[in-house]
Amino acid sequence: MRLTPGPNLPLLLIPPLLCALLADLWLAGPWMFLLALALTALPALVDLLRLQRCQPEIRVERRLRRSLPLNVWSGFGISLVNAGPGGFTAQLADRWPAGIELAPEDFSLSLAPGHKVAISCRIRPGQRGDFELAGLDALVLSPWRLWRQSRLLPCPDRVRVFPNFRELHRYTLLARSAQLGLMGIRQAALHGEGQEFQQLRAYNPGDPLRLIDWKATSRLQRLISREYQEERDQNVVLALDCSRRMRHRGRGLCLFDQALNSALLLAHVAARQGDSVGFMAAGDTILWQPPGKKAGATRSLLLASTRLFPETVAADYQALARELATRLKRRSLVILLTNSRAEDYERLEELARQLGRRHLLVIGDLMEQEVADCLRQEPRGPDEALRWQALLAYSRARRRFALQLRRQGCLSLDCTAAELPPLLVNTYLDIKRRKRL
Repeated sequence: MRLTPGPNLPLLLIPPLLCALLADLWLAGPWMFLLALALTALPALVDLLRLQRCQPEIRVERRLRRSLPLNVWSGFGISLVNAGPGGFTAQLADRWPAGIELAPEDFSLSLAPGHKVAISCRIRPGQRGDFELAGLDALVLSPWRLWRQSRLLPCPDRVRVFPNFRELHRYTLLARSAQLGLMGIRQAALHGEGQEFQQLRAYNPGDPLRLIDWKATSRLQRLISREYQEERDQNVVLALDCSRRMRHRGRGLCLFDQALNSALLLAHVAARQGDSVGFMAAGDTILWQPPGKKAGATRSLLLASTRLFPETVAADYQALARELATRLKRRSLVILLTNSRAEDYERLEELARQLGRRHLLVIGDLMEQEVADCLRQEPRGPDEALRWQALLAYSRARRRFALQLRRQGCLSLDCTAAELPPLLVNTYLDIKRRKRL
């Protein structure tokens, strides 16, 4: 416990100053200084002893969801009960790890014996992962407010921060209401005869008679056909680059977190399409989840997301290609989400050649949002013009490289992280529609 001066301690300086003034005016002896010392030290000592004897019994309860979304404000409550015989006056601050924003950051309260108080707070986590919470830091005031003593009010807790699923939930709602276009996602109707019913539609000449829905036809007094989704079981593997370039943070989340959100969205879409979904995270170590069916793959990626972070190492595309070539025995759709530079192009080309012999490769090469924003603005002044020209050359080099990858049979998505979710889903649905696997 640490002891610091309280707000009223400066008031004790007034008697010594008065005594010093009187001693100067009346030419008093040393007794005046002894009196000044007693007037200063005695109250401070008495208040300190009272603070040490007063050990309030404060019970703390934190009402908090165990899973929180990343970069989203969430509410929680803190309850404090004074179960001791004495009063409690303190300045409190909930102890959270760095990177987590809290409002209010601290608060002051006075709590009489037997009384209870509830505090409403908000939290916005800035990073994913599992976090251990110790309790509340308290600066307890002494009865005369001459001293402050720091204490920890224990309230152990644990919280897990996941990616933000608002977009994923929005997609689910739109999918149920057939309004995917609101998200920029084109739903390609596959006119197959699989087992999963999709919708009713007007009869087209040439439709097989077995597709006619006679109940709907009778009700509407016109021919109505049933339409089914074509069922093709495919392997979809999401490869996430965990190298240092994915650590770039512009306005909001870093590139890796935005790529992870897009990967989760696509995993959900692919699982609903009946495909097997797997993922690989490539950094200093390789994290591999083999393709699985239905919601299990999405859940595995979700659980793994709490321990996936971009590292300080350079991207090793050769190692990634070797791992994927070794682990994938069946032709698959491999989607790599990365952030490359000119010095990476040769290694990315080699990766495309190795995997393209057997698999269909999609490379989502994420461009920094600041670059896209700057290119949309007219430069003002020579300095901005030079910067604009440099960014334009960088953007053109990215487009040339994307075109080169497409000539090798690799699908390349040159876009910002904000543009990636609908573009990625549309690419996947287009592959399904064209039966490219």
